[in-house]
Amino acid sequence: MAKAAYIGIGAAAGANARFWLGRWVQAKLGHDFPWGTFFVNMTGTFLIGLVMGLILKREGGEAWRLLLAVGLLGGYTTYSTFGYETLGLMNSGMWGRAALYTFGHLFVGILAIWMGEQAARIV
Repeated sequence: MAKAAYIGIGAAAGANARFWLGRWVQAKLGHDFPWGTFFVNMTGTFLIGLVMGLILKREGGEAWRLLLAVGLLGGYTTYSTFGYETLGLMNSGMWGRAALYTFGHLFVGILAIWMGEQAARIV
């Protein structure tokens, strides 16, 4: 039961952060590209690299992993919205933007996780 509570509390906070921060970024950068989702997913991948790097350094980190990595960051990042927005770009004939969005998620996402892990090693 405690595991479900850790995950649920984290997920509720993460989903709200995704919604509000994603909307704010999108409003600031414009609606010609899905900037809000891209920003949320890239900051989330950096943070999961950092969090997991820090948790793996410590004993007894299972509760923190459930709260932060599974709950908070699982609720914060959104693969389904990425897929939906990519399809929307393709259906609008914006194939170049769809390709850039897809490549950006893959390349920048992996780079962000690596950077998070490197930051955890420094801390």
